[in-house]
Order: sequence, then C-alpha cells, then structure tokens
Amino acid sequence: MPRKINLGSGSVCKRGYLNVDLFPGGDLTLDLRRGLPFESDCCEMIFSEHFFEHLEYPEPVCFLLRECLRVLRPGGVLRFSVPDTEWPLHDYRDGPEAPYFLSCKENSWWHPSYCTTRLEHINFHFCQNGEHRFAYDEETLSKVLDLAGFNDIKRVDFDPELDSEHRRVASLLISARKPPIKASTLFEQ
Repeated sequence: MPRKINLGSGSVCKRGYLNVDLFPGGDLTLDLRRGLPFESDCCEMIFSEHFFEHLEYPEPVCFLLRECLRVLRPGGVLRFSVPDTEWPLHDYRDGPEAPYFLSCKENSWWHPSYCTTRLEHINFHFCQNGEHRFAYDEETLSKVLDLAGFNDIKRVDFDPELDSEHRRVASLLISARKPPIKASTLFEQ
C-alpha cells in the first residue's frame, strides 16, 4: 500500500509518492471521481496541486475528500493547493494596476493573450477553457474538509521542498488532518 499519494499528478510526478491521474503519465491511471482503491488507514500523506478545482462541486469533490479521510492513517495529512480565488475578487475593485492583474501581466503564461481586461482574467481564472468546475476560497475549503471529517484545517505557506515552484504565486495552500484515534476507542475494541 502507498505511504504517500499525489492525486491528479498529471505528468508532474513527485519522488516518493504514488502519482495518480486520469491520464497516463503518472504511476497509476485512475478516475479519482470513483474513489481510491486502497485499504483504509494505509497512507500517511495525500498531496495534490491544482486538481480539486477540476472536479464538480459539491459532489464528487466531497466524495473524494471522504475517500482521502478513509485512506489516511489517524493523524495523516491531506495537503493540497487550488487557485486562490479570493485574490482576483479582492483586487478587482482596485483596478487594472492591482497586484493580481499586474501578476497576470508578469506571468503571461497564466492566461491566454486575449485576456486584457480584468473580467477576462477573472473569467479565465474561474473557467480555464471549461476545465475548472469550481473556484475555492479558504472558507469554502474549510467547510468541505470539516464536513468530510478532517480537523486541524489551516492555510499553509508555500513549501519549496513539496510544492512546485510555478504554484508559488496565486495558490491557496491548505493542510488538514485525519483525527487521531481516541484513547477510549482503543479500549472499546
């Protein structure tokens, strides 16, 4: 059983992880909307970069989060990132010279060349040519993680040892834990 899993890896495989994606290029080709084919409590960490926004909300996102909880060992960590939607929405009111829109100009690979207005950038952020299914903020991610059963849910800083450099800017990075087994539960078995 895998100790570490990278969900929605695409061709960006992480060393030491079982890299899983819908399309060939990782270690395992799998439709994650159908669940995880691993034993319960087998994994210490599940990682993902800019994948969850490609799933429909609230299902199958909530289903996959419950599957992540099932597969993680007690105390195991789910650590993932999605595009930071709070940033463009906040900066919209401040005009085209606001930090988000300046970053779009500086990082021209983020959006297609037709994106020259603030709303074109925001629409592309939300839709990404029809690939994005839902946009997240910290409040919404915290809600769905809590509903799935996670605790210790928090926004975290970019980790150069874990996160891809091209995700440093404009990403919302979240960490959550599977609750540990309660001592009373151990004695009841």
